[in-house]
Amino acid sequence: MALELQKKLDCKDLYSFLTHLGSSSLNGLYDSPYASLAVFRELPELAKQYVMRLLLMDGPISLHVVNNWANSAGQSDHQHAISKLQILHITTVVNDEVILNPAFRSSMKKHHISGSSLVLEPLLPDKHAKDVSFLTKYADERWECLLHFLVDSSSQVVSTGMQQLMKNSGLVTVKSTNEQTVTSISSLGFQFLLLSRRMQVWHIVQEYLRNSEDSGLDCVECLKLLFQLSFLRSSKDYSTESFTPTQQVFLQDLRELGLVYQRKRASGRFYPTHLGINVLSGSRKSSEAESGRDGYIMMETNFRLCAYTSSPLEIEIIGLFCQLQYKFPNMVIGTITRESVHSALKSGITAHQIITFLRSHVHPNMLANSPVIPPTVTDQVYLWEQERNRLSFTEGTLPSLVWIT
Repeated sequence: MALELQKKLDCKDLYSFLTHLGSSSLNGLYDSPYASLAVFRELPELAKQYVMRLLLMDGPISLHVVNNWANSAGQSDHQHAISKLQILHITTVVNDEVILNPAFRSSMKKHHISGSSLVLEPLLPDKHAKDVSFLTKYADERWECLLHFLVDSSSQVVSTGMQQLMKNSGLVTVKSTNEQTVTSISSLGFQFLLLSRRMQVWHIVQEYLRNSEDSGLDCVECLKLLFQLSFLRSSKDYSTESFTPTQQVFLQDLRELGLVYQRKRASGRFYPTHLGINVLSGSRKSSEAESGRDGYIMMETNFRLCAYTSSPLEIEIIGLFCQLQYKFPNMVIGTITRESVHSALKSGITAHQIITFLRSHVHPNMLANSPVIPPTVTDQVYLWEQERNRLSFTEGTLPSLVWIT
């Protein structure tokens, strides 16, 4: 159990994720103008300048010339930029000459030099056209279905494949007791809830891509579709005619997550939602949760918690570590007790995660307090956690004495 509590959610940024792909996968990825331009946007500013210089050159350039592009004061930034380009296989050094990746060059020239637009042309008018407000509501509802399963696995609102993905990523734990399987949120799952919505989406997509090979899907083809989504517009419908079989399957999983809307599986068009368009922005790490609105939790010194919310999901999350007592149309009242905290700790949720959640969703009226959460509450939650850590277990060997007469 101690080892489980020490785990941290591994949410890599886009650069870290791409570095784990092989050179052949990256070369295949750079065949897509969408992917090449998206990776280009994530590069450091100095690396972007180097790419633009190499883009206008027909052949390789001497490494000595490239090293002279920066003076002695800028060598640190220069080495950092060159390292990024080489790790992502955008450039390679052969016989002291710097060569720009041919696939990357071709895709970038198609956009920057020829001036061709990357955005697909919309289809003919759709008699079932959807506006931005509908797509936003649809995406949020689909994503909250996933979070509902994470908090309360008894709600069968996600597919079997998505449930397996949550288990493989460690967001839920499965325990068998009395011939019954119990699925509950893990410590990593609670850390996941503390992330912003965009980082949550990116983490799930990242885990999906990691397990794509096990499902018989090509990770590169899935990435190409993701990069393409980031260049599309919401409220516009686009054709699926040019999609590969892998991308057709991936589109249905994105549909379940709320990243795209498709009225029917057989429909030849889809609408990207704000979650799909902004999926790559979630790869840029942020330290605090972004709830999209003001905080809603009031914490009193007597351990009473007042949450000004009517969201079933937010109420279920609070119920993981708080004993709920009263429920009103726009508010719930509960108390953080020793029993409720111990119940959360048994699920793998740590005291630090509970306090971090309270601080991340505190009501604006409490922001003037220093600290925002009463010290009596913070200290007591940590003390309740320490009650379960009084003993430490170490593996040992028990010798068996055999008397020989």
